Amino acid sequence: MNAGAKLARGHYLWFLHVDSGFGPELVTALQQALRLHSRALLFCRLRFMNDGPGAMRFNEWGVALRANLLGIPFGDQGFCLERQRFWELGGYCEQALYGEDHLLLWRARRSGLSPRLCPAPLLTSARKYRQVGWGRLTWRYQWLWLRQALPQLWLLLLGR
Repeated sequence: MNAGAKLARGHYLWFLHVDSGFGPELVTALQQALRLHSRALLFCRLRFMNDGPGAMRFNEWGVALRANLLGIPFGDQGFCLERQRFWELGGYCEQALYGEDHLLLWRARRSGLSPRLCPAPLLTSARKYRQVGWGRLTWRYQWLWLRQALPQLWLLLLGR
């Protein structure tokens, strides 16, 4: 992602997963959100494609709760921010074994950059949940993000 960001020439960077899907309404909503919150880290409302188990609606609810209430969206929600600000934050941590998007978010929050919702849905594939198992993968992801979040929360509380 850092390599792609180095090649980008626009004022903003929009990071999408390869299995993301969207239509023109999301592009319009993102442009409007950028006009309102040009200095924020924008993220989209996540919607899972119909290629996974039916229980993915619970995951959508959980993602919305984590992102909107706690202010902790993840990269599959399509982070969008100013290119210069991305580099000021240090880009994505290339040494992280997982959760480089999560770590970028925490650095953004510690620097005063607020995450803001772009209300249009961004689609992402749920096939991995079908392949691995909904419960197994959901609990694994919850464990990983909490394991990574707690030290980051401590740094935020300490003002570092």
